[in-house]
Amino acid sequence: MVGPHRKPQADVYTVFLAIALFAVLVAMVFLYLETKDYPNKTTGAPSVVAWRDVPPGGLPPVDFALAARPTDGGRAACDGFS
Repeated sequence: MVGPHRKPQADVYTVFLAIALFAVLVAMVFLYLETKDYPNKTTGAPSVVAWRDVPPGGLPPVDFALAARPTDGGRAACDGFS
């Protein structure tokens, strides 16, 4: 038989937990107030189109070193700065 036990007292971590809960609730209220002014665009079909034209073997590999190399000597990145 277990004897009577005392209820544990709230310590600083319990107070931190309560403050965090309060902060999350306040943030939820502010998020609602921020987003209620925007129109709700949930009607119609989804804006994402499924990619159905992928060949059975998958896409060809991409040579990223070639794709990152500028073909004009890098002049296009500097247009308007000279």
